[in-house]
Amino acid sequence: MKKMLVLLISLSMLLSMMAQAFAASDEYDAESTWKITASSELSNSAVKAFDGDEATFWHTNYTAEGSKVVSKDELPHLITVTFPAVKSISGFRYYPRNSSFSASGIIKAYTVYVSVDGTNFVEYKKGNFEYNADFSDRSAKTFAFGENVSVKAFRLKVTDSVNGYATVAELKFLKSDSSKKTATIDTSKAVSNGAAAEANKGVWAYDSTKWTLSVTSAKEAINKAFDGNSSTYWHSYFNTEKGEKDSVPFEIIVDFGETKAVSGIIYVPRQDGSESGIVQEATYYGSTDGKNFTALKTATYDLQKSRAEATTMFDKVVEVKAIKMVISKAVNNYGTVAELKFLKPSQGSTPATGSTPATGSTPATGSTPAPQASYGELITYDTSWKISASSVKQKIENAFDGKADTIWHTDYKTDEAGKTVVSHDECPFTIDVAFPNAIEISGMRYMPRQGGSNSGVWQEATIYGSADGTNFTELAKQTYTVDQSREAVYTKLPTAKYKAIRIVITKAVNSFGTAAEIEFYKGAAQGQTEELQAKGIVQKKVIKLKINSKTATIAGASTMLAAEPVIKDGSTLVPIRFVSEALGAQVNWNAITKAVTITLEGKTIKLEIDSKNVDINGAKSILTVPAQIIGGSTMVPIRFVSETLGAEVGWEAGSQTVTITK
Repeated sequence: MKKMLVLLISLSMLLSMMAQAFAASDEYDAESTWKITASSELSNSAVKAFDGDEATFWHTNYTAEGSKVVSKDELPHLITVTFPAVKSISGFRYYPRNSSFSASGIIKAYTVYVSVDGTNFVEYKKGNFEYNADFSDRSAKTFAFGENVSVKAFRLKVTDSVNGYATVAELKFLKSDSSKKTATIDTSKAVSNGAAAEANKGVWAYDSTKWTLSVTSAKEAINKAFDGNSSTYWHSYFNTEKGEKDSVPFEIIVDFGETKAVSGIIYVPRQDGSESGIVQEATYYGSTDGKNFTALKTATYDLQKSRAEATTMFDKVVEVKAIKMVISKAVNNYGTVAELKFLKPSQGSTPATGSTPATGSTPATGSTPAPQASYGELITYDTSWKISASSVKQKIENAFDGKADTIWHTDYKTDEAGKTVVSHDECPFTIDVAFPNAIEISGMRYMPRQGGSNSGVWQEATIYGSADGTNFTELAKQTYTVDQSREAVYTKLPTAKYKAIRIVITKAVNSFGTAAEIEFYKGAAQGQTEELQAKGIVQKKVIKLKINSKTATIAGASTMLAAEPVIKDGSTLVPIRFVSEALGAQVNWNAITKAVTITLEGKTIKLEIDSKNVDINGAKSILTVPAQIIGGSTMVPIRFVSETLGAEVGWEAGSQTVTITK
C-alpha cells in the first residue's frame, strides 16, 4: 500500500511537470526589449516577474520595522508591459509566488487593459483566480481570452489580493491561437494616462507659455526633461577639458504659473548606454506660492538596468503652484532626467482646496491649520542652543536643521543582516533645549517624519518650560493625529521668557520616537490674535502676584520677582519690567534721565521716576502714585500699566492676590 502511494505521488508529480512543460510551449519568452513598469514595487522587483525564474517575484512596496509592517501601498496595483512592436496574444498565465513564501500578495481578482499604441488603454476583460482554502496550491493560473488581441502594451490591474499586496513570480503571455479570431479593439474608449499611471489617470501637459523651469546645474538644458522625447535628457554641468563637474545635490523647480492638483510624479531615466546621472534617491517638495516648499515624498530608484519609468505617488492629492525635485543621490554624482511628468488626480479623488501640500486630514487637538504667519515670528535656530535627547539613533540636531527630509530617530538595534529590529528604546522620550539667554516663546511647532513609515510619529506629548534652566513647569499637553498627511502641529504655550524647554513624548507609533522639525515661535501675527483666540488656539495670559511675596505665576508656571509687590498710598505697586515683559511688551531704562519706556502692539508708554506724569503715544496722563525705585526695582501702579497695555486686572482681598489677564 505504501509503495503504491509513493508511486501515485511520483506519477502525479511527473504528469504535473509534463503538463507544465507542455503549457510553456504556448508562451512567449520575455525579451529585454520589453518595457516593464509597476505602480508600486519593492526594490525594482517588477522585472523579476519576467526573468524566467519562478524563485524571484514582483512585490508591491511596503515598510517594515522588525517583523511588523508599518505602512504599505494599497490596492489597486498595476503592472504594465510595453512591447517594441505590436504583438498578438491570446491570453496570459500567472505564476504565484512559490509556496515556501507567505500567501500575501497572491492575486485573486484583476482587470486587463490593452493598448494598440502603447499610450492609450482600453479596459478589455475582468477575471478571478480560484485557490484552495489555505492557498497552498501555487500552480500557474491561465486566463485565455477566447480570441487573439493585437496589442502594443498590456496592463494588469490587481483589484483584490491576499492582504492587499501584489506578487507575481512570472507573468507569461500566450501565443496567438490560429484557431481563434482576432478581436477589434474599440479605441474610442481609450484613456491616455502615462505608462505607469492608473487607467483613469493622466499627466499634466507641459505648457512652455506658463511653466517656468529652473535647475541648479545644467550641461544639457532642463527643458529636454519636458519635451516629451525620452531620447533627450537634462544633464548636470561638467567640463571634461577643465576637469570640472557639479555634484549632487541638484534641484529642479517647476513653477506651473497656476495651481494644479497633482497626485504623483513619473521619473524617466536616460535611455542611452551610459548610467551616469541616473537618479537613485530624490525628495519631492510642493509649494502653494512658488516660494515656500513642503516635503511630499522621498523616493529611491534602482533603474540602471531596466531604464523603466518610475512612478512616485504622493500620500494625498496636493494643490500646488510649484514642485521641486531635490536629487540627493545619483550614479557617479551626476544628474540626468529624460522626462519628468506630473500625474493628475484619479477620477473621484478630491484635493483639499486651498490646502498646503500633503494635507487634507483633521488637525490634531490644539493645533491650527492656519498659515505659518499666524504662529507669530519663527525663532531661528542658533548653534549656541544646547540640544539633547534621552535616546538617539539619528542625531537630535536633525530636528532643528530646517530640513524636513532629515529626522531625529530614537535608538534601536538590528540583527547581523541589518534588516530586522531586535530591540529598541521605548517611550517616554525627553528632548531638552537650553538657550544661552532666556528668550520669549509663545508656541511650538512639531513636524512629523515626512512620508514612508509611521513609526515614531508622536501621539501624545507634554511640553515643559523653565525660567532658570533647572526647574521645569508643565506648559501644555498635546495629542496628535497619525495619518499620511504628516501635517505639522502647532501648540500654543504661555508667552514668557524661557531659559529651557523640555518635551516629553509619552506616546508614539510603535513606541519609537522621530521628528523631522521642531520650531519655536514668539508672538502672534498682527491682526490674528482675536481670530486665534476664538478658535481656542491662542490662550489668554494669566499672571498672578501676591502682596509682599516675590513668587508670581504666569499661566501656572512659578517665577521669582526681583522685588515683591507692595501697597502704597492705596495703590498696588509692582516691578514694571516683570509685568510688562510678561504681557509681551519691551521695556527700556534710561539711567541718565531715569525714564522707563514700554512698547507693545504700537503703543508706547513713557514714565519718569518720582513723577506722576505719563506720556502715552504723545498724550499726557497722570498716575495716582508716582513711579519709584524700591529695593532696586522700578515700581509703578499695576492697574494703570496693565489696563494701558490692554489687560484686565482683578483683586482678591482675602489672599491679597492680583490677577492680570490678557
